[in-house]
Amino acid sequence: NGIKVVFGKDATKIPAYLFYMSENNKSYSPKIKSVEFEENSVCTAIGNFAFYYCTSLTEIQVPTGIKTIGNSAFYYCEALDNIVISDEVQSIGDSAFYLCSEISEIEIPARVTTIGNQTFYGCSKLIIYCEVASVPTGWNSNWNPSNRPVIWDYKNNEADSNGCIYTIVDGIKYSLKDGAATIVRQPKTLSGK
Repeated sequence: NGIKVVFGKDATKIPAYLFYMSENNKSYSPKIKSVEFEENSVCTAIGNFAFYYCTSLTEIQVPTGIKTIGNSAFYYCEALDNIVISDEVQSIGDSAFYLCSEISEIEIPARVTTIGNQTFYGCSKLIIYCEVASVPTGWNSNWNPSNRPVIWDYKNNEADSNGCIYTIVDGIKYSLKDGAATIVRQPKTLSGK
């Protein structure tokens, strides 16, 4: 069924290459299913390549206190479908979620000032919810190379009782529901005619 990894509250960093598996020896990949942190964790960073090629990993909750998610930290974690990023994360490295094809949504907190190159490449089901209203200057221009839908300023967008979220991007109003974005027609006048 898989291994649940629990990091103790005194672990200050998840080391680089901790569970690294290359394409050449993936048959020896640890069958890690989930990653958790003990309450009051003091961990501040997930190192480069920490869970690289951990193809059985399905979920992780990044605890409060983590400020950095390293380069390729979750590269090709193809089963990863549930990740929660804490509000304290400030930096997400190059290719951090490269080919994590099962992630359906991720929330990027306002404190994230740096996102690296190809961070969300190949995340074919992903919808990205950002607290900020537009791309910060510290984000690599190729941070979302697969052009996955992005809902900017999502905490301040309108939502209706049917579960549709409305957002305006470049003057065009969109409705997002069940992973599909559609353009909402704008009335010609305020009376709707």
